Amino acid sequence: METLAPMPMEKRLALPSLQPQRADIVVHGIAILLACMQELDLPAITVSEYGNLEGYLKVKYLYGGQA
Repeated sequence: METLAPMPMEKRLALPSLQPQRADIVVHGIAILLACMQELDLPAITVSEYGNLEGYLKVKYLYGGQA
C-alpha cells in the first residue's frame, strides 16, 4: 500500500506483476483488505498465485475440511 498508493498510474501500468486492468483499482482493494484484516484481527494472510481453488483444495484435503 505504501508503495502503490503514491505511485503514478503510468508506473503502476508498467509493473509486470500487476494486470493493467487492475492498476486503477488495486489501491482501493488493498485498503478494503487491510480494513477487513484489522477488523478481524488478522496479522497476516496467504496470497496464492493460483486463486481461490488452491485455497479450497488445501482446506479440503490438507486440513480435512476444517479451516
